[in-house]
Amino acid sequence: MADKKITELTNITGANLVDADEFVVVDISADETKAITLGELKEAFDSGSGFVRITGDTMTGDLALSGADVTFGDNDKAIFGAGSDLQIYSDGTTGQITGDVNITGTLTSDGLTVDTDAYRRLLLTYPDNFTSKLQVGFSNFYVQGSATNDRLTIANNSSGQTHFENQSKTSMVIDNSGDISFYEDTGTTPKFFWDASAESLGIGNTSPTDKLHLGTNSGGTQLKIQSGSGVNNCILYTNGTTDSWRTGMNLTLTNGSYEFYDDVNNVARMVIDSSGNVGIGTNAPYSFGVNAKTLNLNGVKGGAVAFTRGTNSATKQWALRTSDDDALRFEYGSTLASEAMRIDSSGNVMVGTTNGAPVSNNVVGISARGQYGELQVSTEGSTGAPLYLNRKTSDGIIAVFRKDGNTVGSIGVENSSDLTIGNADTGLRFVAGDDAIWPFNMSTGADRDNAVSLGVPAARFKDLYLSGTAYVDTAVEIHAGNSLKLQNVSGNGFATIQNAGAGTNTDLSFNTAGSEAMRIDSSGNLLVGKTAAGIANAGSEFSSTGRAFFTFDGGGPLQLNRKTSDGDIIELHKDGTEVGSIGVAPSNRLYIGNSDAGLRFLGDSNLITPWNPSTNSNSDNLLDLGNNANRWKDVYVGGGVYLGGTGSANKLDDYEEGSYTPTVYGATTAGSTTLNSSFNKLHYTKIGRQVTIGGEIRINGSASGSGMLRISTPFTNINESGSEFCGAIGVWGVNYADGASLTTSIAKASAYLRIIESFDNTSSETAVEITDLATNAELTISITFLTS
Repeated sequence: MADKKITELTNITGANLVDADEFVVVDISADETKAITLGELKEAFDSGSGFVRITGDTMTGDLALSGADVTFGDNDKAIFGAGSDLQIYSDGTTGQITGDVNITGTLTSDGLTVDTDAYRRLLLTYPDNFTSKLQVGFSNFYVQGSATNDRLTIANNSSGQTHFENQSKTSMVIDNSGDISFYEDTGTTPKFFWDASAESLGIGNTSPTDKLHLGTNSGGTQLKIQSGSGVNNCILYTNGTTDSWRTGMNLTLTNGSYEFYDDVNNVARMVIDSSGNVGIGTNAPYSFGVNAKTLNLNGVKGGAVAFTRGTNSATKQWALRTSDDDALRFEYGSTLASEAMRIDSSGNVMVGTTNGAPVSNNVVGISARGQYGELQVSTEGSTGAPLYLNRKTSDGIIAVFRKDGNTVGSIGVENSSDLTIGNADTGLRFVAGDDAIWPFNMSTGADRDNAVSLGVPAARFKDLYLSGTAYVDTAVEIHAGNSLKLQNVSGNGFATIQNAGAGTNTDLSFNTAGSEAMRIDSSGNLLVGKTAAGIANAGSEFSSTGRAFFTFDGGGPLQLNRKTSDGDIIELHKDGTEVGSIGVAPSNRLYIGNSDAGLRFLGDSNLITPWNPSTNSNSDNLLDLGNNANRWKDVYVGGGVYLGGTGSANKLDDYEEGSYTPTVYGATTAGSTTLNSSFNKLHYTKIGRQVTIGGEIRINGSASGSGMLRISTPFTNINESGSEFCGAIGVWGVNYADGASLTTSIAKASAYLRIIESFDNTSSETAVEITDLATNAELTISITFLTS
């Protein structure tokens, strides 16, 4: 074959190649051009490494891919094993693996679904294919091994419960309601129970009645909270996310005390110290020593203990309380506002009163005055006696009275109902059954005849009043209708005392010179100058109820006279305490009042002045007429009132207030300007010489006239040098210079207001003209000046 260039060679297709065809190759080792047949080239590839030979459907050699893919179409399979034991392909939707796969390394997967048969969804076994190690079925999860290596069985029984078992013993059960039970070591009894519907936890019981329920009604229960030594050890209570209370140890104290701590106000509210003393309001409760335990209530005003009675606590509350007056109080009522008893710091016990001396101060109550060894009992008359004493069964002494430990007298009972009183053998017996009082021997408890005297020559009784018979050496009896005659020393005149009543009337009359002068009627009234009670009857009457009536025909019924010195003529009392008096001041002037508050009447001077009855002297600048809660209505004064002093400058003799319709006119030509009927008034107040005018007026339409604007006033300003007064004014619809300030003023001796325009940094001023008022202009005025 003739030589040709490579570019001149004819192409040959692979289908025309045969093993005898040759290729030209360069042997670089010999630097020669040589020939190799196609058969020799294929043999070289087959016997060399790193090549794969495919003959029909058969590939020989190892195929290694780097950075390239092997692509299969749908249902094109990668088949492994002589028996096609493993096939991997895609059915067009999901990848499929057919045949058994033995994974000896690690399988990492986002998910794994294994379906073995109708009963078991996942089964892992030993290589012998018989012993199941992990089995997941429809109703259980089962791990199995030797007896010593058994680990876990989870089963769902017919009740819908999930059981966790350990070596055939139940450890935990989860009910389909969410309840969880944890069992004790035998696996038979639940001891730790979570109630999902009630959101409650029970320890030692399966029916918790609260959020955390420890123990049952049988056996003991203990909750232990432990921390390191000296470290906060407590139970924390919160309100939402905010700490509210803590109870425990080592909160603020490190002395072994148990504290109740208020986290809201950062203060310990109660402390129980290591000695058993309790402090409320203090973290250091007072201690009386090891043999006494203390409840220490401490507050800014003291401490209190409140007691209530069940369902009726609203009206049956009691409290034992101290306050800053150092008294111990016993209080009651729904708001504990009523005090029943107190013990003050002096050792006095007061019942029904806060007054330590109720008798001395005439108030109701009982006071055992420990500082004096004294008992005072005071009561309202309508409620009964202040003191009741009772002796049961036998007669004898009820009350004993001693001085320096020695008996000086006693009160007792004889014959079950007779009161006895006296000392030693000298006493009295009050015999209600015989309506009698007779001498009695207190020492022997026997009556005593003809041995006791009423008085002695040096200590006599004054008068003896008897309604019955007086038994003396010679009996004197005065019977009804008869009289006791009292003869004068001359023997020529007498007065009589007799029963003047008729029938059952028992009036006792006193007669002189044959005429009745006085009587005591059957009601106990003393009548002088008249025989029948009643203020309509002339005469004097002193009622048994403590009242007096005086009636005189044609003159003053009561005349009282004080001789020599000035002072009280009548003293007025309430419950024994003077509340006022009427008397005579120096120079025979009448006064009336109480203590230092009184009035003096000077008829010769037409004058009433303050007066001090207690010193019977003048009272200057001391007394008020009324107060903020007790005011006089009106004061009518024809003259003046001196305020803040007594000089003429202090005299206020005029006060007036009202309104008027001002005249608006021009100084040059008055014009006839009218005002809006709804805004045509200015108001004024005149106090003494001072006049204040204020209000708003509006022009009705257009103003008329010329010259300075003038507004009339109801009073004329004083005519004194420097007496021009200025006031404030607000305007609308007034033409005035830009930058000007407006004031209203009144010149001396004038009775009109004007409006002045003034400017900063200049002494010049200009008056507003009446022609400066626009249609319906408005003027708001306030000014104060003095008038004559």
